[in-house]
Amino acid sequence: MAKRGGIDVNVLGLRELAEAIEANAREMTVAIGAALNDAANAIGDASQTLVPIDTGDLKASMNYQRTGLTTTKPEIEIRYGTPYALYQHEKLELFHPARDGNSAGRRGTGPTAPGTAGGSPKYLEFPFLEETSQYPQKLVERIRNRLDLVRARGRA
Repeated sequence: MAKRGGIDVNVLGLRELAEAIEANAREMTVAIGAALNDAANAIGDASQTLVPIDTGDLKASMNYQRTGLTTTKPEIEIRYGTPYALYQHEKLELFHPARDGNSAGRRGTGPTAPGTAGGSPKYLEFPFLEETSQYPQKLVERIRNRLDLVRARGRA
């Protein structure tokens, strides 16, 4: 017990407080990683509806590189792994209309605007910008939802 300005101060449970702070930090770390994973999945799913299709190789090459999702430094990369992925993504003047998946050699009717379903340039950038245009509110909402799930599992 200590005297502060004529008031007795009794500090009890510092160990318990430290444990509670640590438990919240772990829960929050897991929730943030899961929320970022949810965001990446939403971006990837939206991207799959926009990626140009000729042979289907570009669409099939999408993958996620996830590291540290349960650490304080989560990272997620969404990648398209063909040699021409970047070229298709950046060239606005290419013919990007949808094709049936195996119509190599057929030309589309003309360039399409970014965000056009069935095939367009910026097929990854457009969904990323859509997702992040609502930040920080949307990310906070994702984290809160995941934190609720993490806490509910901890009680189960």
